[in-house]
Amino acid sequence: MVSYYDRAPEETRLESGPFRLEFERTRELLARVLPAPPATVADVGGGAGAYSAWLAGLGYRVHLLDASPRLIEEARRWHAASERPIASIAVGDAGSAPEGRPASPPEKRSSGLFGGLFGNRG
Repeated sequence: MVSYYDRAPEETRLESGPFRLEFERTRELLARVLPAPPATVADVGGGAGAYSAWLAGLGYRVHLLDASPRLIEEARRWHAASERPIASIAVGDAGSAPEGRPASPPEKRSSGLFGGLFGNRG
């Protein structure tokens, strides 16, 4: 999976063609089901952070995890100067937190967004 995302332009995918509809529809659905800000959201498999940035901009405390070091570096670069930055950006997956520590129990997070479950194309 990581090798696929090392080559695929995932960081710009939601900006063009039918993927723009995916982005808008996903945001609409998330707005319906997420608790109100300033809730904490874990964006697991969030790539370069398109949804994380949007949620942070709305006042959520967002923790972005993705298995692709390249996409995490893109997220750090893109969001470094954000007015409302993403709370944390790290390489990881649903089974572990950064630096190999176990992920926190679900009750420690207000919500989870598992982008990899819905967005993987490879």
